[in-house]
Amino acid sequence: GAFGIDAGVDQVGIALLPALLVKFHKLHGRRLGGAGQNGRFVQNLIEFLGRQVVAVPVLLLAVDDGEWHNLYVQLLPQLPGDVGGGICADPDLLHVLSFLIHPALTEKAVGYIMMLISKYLKILKYLIEYTHFTATCQDRRRFFIMSASFPGIRKNFGFGCMRLPMAGDKVDTEQFRRMVDMFLDRGFNYFDTAHPYLGGQSETALRECLTSRYPRDSFILTNKLSVNFFEKEEDILPLFQTQLAACGVDYFDFYLMHAMSGKRYQKFTDCRAFAIARELKAQGKIRHIGMSFHDKPEVLDRILTEQPCIEAVQLQFNYLDAYDPVVQGMDCLQVCRKHNKPVIVMEPVKGGSLMNLPEEAKAILDSLGGGSYASYAIRYAASADGVMMVLSGMSSTEQMADNLSFMADFRPLDQAEYAALDRVRGVFGRMDLIPCTACRYCTDGCPMHINIPSLFSSLNARTMFGGDSGSSSFAMGIKGG
Repeated sequence: GAFGIDAGVDQVGIALLPALLVKFHKLHGRRLGGAGQNGRFVQNLIEFLGRQVVAVPVLLLAVDDGEWHNLYVQLLPQLPGDVGGGICADPDLLHVLSFLIHPALTEKAVGYIMMLISKYLKILKYLIEYTHFTATCQDRRRFFIMSASFPGIRKNFGFGCMRLPMAGDKVDTEQFRRMVDMFLDRGFNYFDTAHPYLGGQSETALRECLTSRYPRDSFILTNKLSVNFFEKEEDILPLFQTQLAACGVDYFDFYLMHAMSGKRYQKFTDCRAFAIARELKAQGKIRHIGMSFHDKPEVLDRILTEQPCIEAVQLQFNYLDAYDPVVQGMDCLQVCRKHNKPVIVMEPVKGGSLMNLPEEAKAILDSLGGGSYASYAIRYAASADGVMMVLSGMSSTEQMADNLSFMADFRPLDQAEYAALDRVRGVFGRMDLIPCTACRYCTDGCPMHINIPSLFSSLNARTMFGGDSGSSSFAMGIKGG
């Protein structure tokens, strides 16, 4: 706790340093000697890392030299050289990185490396204060994967911008601006949008409330290629340029093939969408290629096999859909793990359905003694192995404050909480509910402009609560919203 924190330290370096220390000890700990000052220092440091610092994946403690070398070769090209004050901007430490994969070091080199390790001990305090993860193997592995594969992402909770606060039919930019500030102030930086969200207003609201007010390197912005906005290959680049302009940026950190399914996959391949995305990545206009997915696990397996350029997958995943026979969320998650693709979760609260619970379900969660209903849903998604990010479509500062209260210091679900959610799942299983997330994709193509999600919400409310519950939603749906 005596070491300072350098806010410029980049995430790849943060993830690498503890692992490099582990490798350094494997190679040189014996020669340094258990009784020697340096030997004790390294051994104590490794033990400390194993107990405290979540960015030391247990996986790396067991890898052989060949596996380590492969990991090193993969990560080194990702280390930015222009990170002010960061590890990777330091030529001395880059020099050390090249040393650490060679066991034949001179005593002088060993001393030099020890000096540099001491120099960067401040990173240990940064790690502990920055991540706040429980030191389990699962969390260590998740944080390492996120940090090493996607440098710049902070924490495991993202702002989904599909359900922004509204003032009439316009985004309430004053409230949205406050929400953006709250989000960034608490150390989060991942924002997700798409061209059709709120009829295009999501993109322009982000430009007004985020991208025009904060430095580009202070946030991660994801956008998507939506199938309804292109018919042929020639349409894609103009659409992409329109999205950049609407958001007020010159590149996207992630660009996802939107709402992918087996049927839509054919159109994306026919229009060379994946090839164009690879070209845009080579030009620096996309940092990472991914897709959001809505179909069967076997379709997901096929796409990930045929499109190795996909670096992350966005899935609908929550404690109801995980075992739903239609959504098959858990099976899709396992496919992503099979292909080593980190998962970004959408709809963790199922469009708000897991906030407005039946009375029996409320009583089950209330018995746990604390936490909002949304908190259990979001923490369920964030606790799943293979998940690197959970998105929440927050539409008020109150929802933002609640979500930040438990995700700023994330704690995975314990066994009692898992058991309670299993019981809540049973409650829903006895009801005949329409599995609607209020994504509103259906309303965009409705020729009668019927507010379909409101009608479904009304029917579900009557099923859960009886009486006149949902009457206002029903009336809104009949009038076309």
